[in-house]
Amino acid sequence: MSHRGVKTKHPENTMGAYGSAINAGFGAIELDVVMSKDKTLYCSHNHDLERETDGFGYIYDLGDREIDGCFAIHPKTGLREKIPKLDAVLAELPKDLFINIEIKSRKFFELEIAVRTANLIKTHRRETQSMVSSFNPFILRVVRLINKNIRTGYLIKALPPMLLYPLSGANNVHPRADILNKGLIQYCNKRQIDIIPWTVNISPARDHLVAKGIDSIISDERRLLSSET
Repeated sequence: MSHRGVKTKHPENTMGAYGSAINAGFGAIELDVVMSKDKTLYCSHNHDLERETDGFGYIYDLGDREIDGCFAIHPKTGLREKIPKLDAVLAELPKDLFINIEIKSRKFFELEIAVRTANLIKTHRRETQSMVSSFNPFILRVVRLINKNIRTGYLIKALPPMLLYPLSGANNVHPRADILNKGLIQYCNKRQIDIIPWTVNISPARDHLVAKGIDSIISDERRLLSSET
């Protein structure tokens, strides 16, 4: 899975970055979504616009008109692109492309964003080609309750949050690559839980995971698509 698209030229989480990932040969794209004051879902890793765009303020405090006037900017190339809405992304990306939508919730029980994401996936008839992931187990539980055909992935960056995994009802566990150990692999294999580590950016790490029987990863590096690197 391409992590927020290929970002060598285009800003992350933009149509240009997603298109570059498709052209590079990635089989799936991981992207992030946040919700505006008008309840619209935008593709952005951060809630605050200052980190990646020429705008100011927090997306959850701003209306769509204000956000639509901002541009995401690549830190090296300076290329500017509009911040895409999830609705448009689901409509425009190829129907056979698998999409992993990471929901960035601000609060544990900010569940409306889960409902809106699941409904958009259904509207665009992408249930079999989409997944919803989140660090928030309640977000994933809501998605599963709304539509059992949408796969879900529980994100973790440390092992203790696995205690909350049963609350999520998730199909997958998505651990940060450096915390994946024998115990976690055994736990998941015993329960037939798929593992998709993030973010795997060097070939020795990729090869190690393949040897462990893990066949999906999230990566920034398109060169890892080749088994020779």
